[in-house]
Amino acid sequence: MYLYILITAICLTLLMLLIIQWFRDYYTNEKYLDWINGARPLPVLGNALEFISGDVISEFYRLHQQHGPIIKILLPFQPPNVSVTDHALLETIFRSAALLNKSNDYRFTHPWLGHGLLTAPGERWKKHRKLIAPAFSFEKSQYFIDIFEKHSCVLLEKLSKKVGEGTVNIYPYINLCTLDIICEAAMGTTINAQSNDKSDYVYSVKEMCRIVIGRSLSIPKSFDFLYQFTKDFYKQNKALKILHEYSRNVIEFRKKVLLGSSEQASSNTLLDLLLDSKETKVGISDSEIREEVDTFMFAGHDTVTSAISFILYCLAMHPQVQERVVKEMEAILWSHNLNVATYGRLQKLRYLEAVIKETLRLYPSVPIYCRRVVEDLHFGDQVIPANTTIVIFAYGVHRCPKTYPEPEKFDPNRFLTENQSAASTSSYIPFSAGYRSCIGKKFAMLEMKVVVSKILKHYRLLPTVPEHKLILKGETVLKSKNVLFRSLMTMHFVFIVVFLITVALYLKYKKWSKVNEQFLSPHGLPVLGHALQFKNSSDLIPLIQKYSSYGKIVLLRFGPLRKILISDCKMVEYILTTNIVMSKGHEYIPARSWLGNGLLTSNGDKEWKAHRKAISRTFHKDIYHNYISVFERNSNIFVKQLRSELGKASFDISKFITLCSLDIISEAALGKSFNAQENSESQYVSSLKIMCKMVMERSFNVFLFNDFLYSFTKLYQEEKEALRYLYSSFENIIKERHNLIYNHGNCDGSLTFLDFILEEKLKKQTFTHQAVHDNVQTMIFAVSNF
Repeated sequence: MYLYILITAICLTLLMLLIIQWFRDYYTNEKYLDWINGARPLPVLGNALEFISGDVISEFYRLHQQHGPIIKILLPFQPPNVSVTDHALLETIFRSAALLNKSNDYRFTHPWLGHGLLTAPGERWKKHRKLIAPAFSFEKSQYFIDIFEKHSCVLLEKLSKKVGEGTVNIYPYINLCTLDIICEAAMGTTINAQSNDKSDYVYSVKEMCRIVIGRSLSIPKSFDFLYQFTKDFYKQNKALKILHEYSRNVIEFRKKVLLGSSEQASSNTLLDLLLDSKETKVGISDSEIREEVDTFMFAGHDTVTSAISFILYCLAMHPQVQERVVKEMEAILWSHNLNVATYGRLQKLRYLEAVIKETLRLYPSVPIYCRRVVEDLHFGDQVIPANTTIVIFAYGVHRCPKTYPEPEKFDPNRFLTENQSAASTSSYIPFSAGYRSCIGKKFAMLEMKVVVSKILKHYRLLPTVPEHKLILKGETVLKSKNVLFRSLMTMHFVFIVVFLITVALYLKYKKWSKVNEQFLSPHGLPVLGHALQFKNSSDLIPLIQKYSSYGKIVLLRFGPLRKILISDCKMVEYILTTNIVMSKGHEYIPARSWLGNGLLTSNGDKEWKAHRKAISRTFHKDIYHNYISVFERNSNIFVKQLRSELGKASFDISKFITLCSLDIISEAALGKSFNAQENSESQYVSSLKIMCKMVMERSFNVFLFNDFLYSFTKLYQEEKEALRYLYSSFENIIKERHNLIYNHGNCDGSLTFLDFILEEKLKKQTFTHQAVHDNVQTMIFAVSNF
């Protein structure tokens, strides 16, 4: 019962520490943030329950409706969040040169994007922004428009196959089109994503977008240490290898092109511009160039895909607006049989531009983005302290009824020149604002105009039947959709697990309490018992001798395991002669990763009995003469090795005996000498040492015995490498001996242990191929234990 009480006390203590830590942080932050309204937080959980629905955008919007344009949100074990839709504070934020750093939410993009323009800290961002700005100048516009036209034509071809099929999910088609566009615009190369959406590059881009969002949605994956043990970590490494290698190859190719004739090297792409900058000694490395190119690949296709998809949705839901857009295009773009758009004509599409702006007002591609306050931010007489996360809630800013009457209504007329009022620049922020506003804004607007105009020239958009109801998700921003909900669920999960463990331990305690009463047991620690006293195999004999003083039958506890130490002769005789106790104990489990179900580690089942019977004839007195020459030869080497120690006061003879016995058993069992005595540093010897060490250490160390904990150790990595070598070496020997016996039989009657087993395998099918491996390695371990 005391164990149950102790576990409960530990859980309650941890909970109290969490509560104390939360209150300490809460009152520290309240000194500065008490002027900001917000929902009342709960201890530890903070405002997590406000977001239990998982719909972050709706819940943010609701909280702003209830508590005002500036609200504070406290989450478990995170810096305080201040969410803002207030125009005056936004103006301060956008004008501040100290608020250039993105929040920690963007860190999941770093393996892919590094410190590109999207995620770069302030000083680096300033330098690279200045370098990249010319890539989006007016002079480059027509070059980009030609790329938009080219890939929009491929999009139309793909959509033509869907005509007559009823409802079509247009998003994946737009996504591949924008990927083709940004790839050619940024790197000057084509990946043909629309024609080959199964390519490694396209798949890797999709995987990285999924992984980045997935990490922001998952509490366990948000911790780098835990993330490296997930499947996504390995998928990420594979995708990054493809993406980074592709970018590097393109960079090298464009370098060569730019060094060639001026006719071939037209510096229109972002990559060409960055390479030109490098050549002019501006000081940008190849890795920085790759990061910027990858950043535009990431930021330049998902956001535009979202925007175009919502534009087409709004046009389908408002046929009068669609008709007006079409008439404008007929008058400006399609008159006089003009098939190619120009920058000048696209700029004249005022109503289409109003439609795009109104769509982005209602459905901003990035509804939430964050900045990190690195030094106290002063707003009037108030202060937002350093280390606070500023949440800019663009979705809420765009639905302010004072700025936009009937904010839920789709009304492109708001953005026609004659209707626009002198609104604050912070009232419309689909591309952010201020210093870190989107550098590709004009590029994106032109791309949206070209793609939408191409689609409307050939098709009319109709609403779905039944009508499609939008359920908005913030997946295009690196702000977790379900992070608050998942945080809450994770805490519930922890408490449930702790409770279940406590119940399980209590039930096990009750079960074993009856056993404990029958035997003497030395005093041990709660839960762990005597486990900490067996730290390694060298402790085994001294501790057994120590505990034997308690009696002839002593109970020892190793965590949840119980071991009975027996020195009573009658009980030992009974155990060794009965066929009831045939299964090996838990101590042998770690050895099975090496020895499998060999004779030493297998349970006393029919297979073990068959193997034992077959192997026993290997040790018949009539065949001992086969081994005497092996003993003699290796003993001579042993004596020779001992001579090198002559003259020394003392030396450790055990290592010489171990190597000699290893040579003997290797030759007797396998028919092959590894010359361990003369080459004690060989990979064969070192691999066997590692495996023997693993077996002994794991058998008596409760922490190493657990597979999960053991997988984090250096010994685990060494074991994997040693196993690969030993299995490969033995596999070659087994195949060689198998072919010899199969083709020639036993010519001279001189058989090794392996030969006997292979004969049984060939004649009687007693052994499988794996069983041959297991029993040969068991023999090596049992005789030559280091």
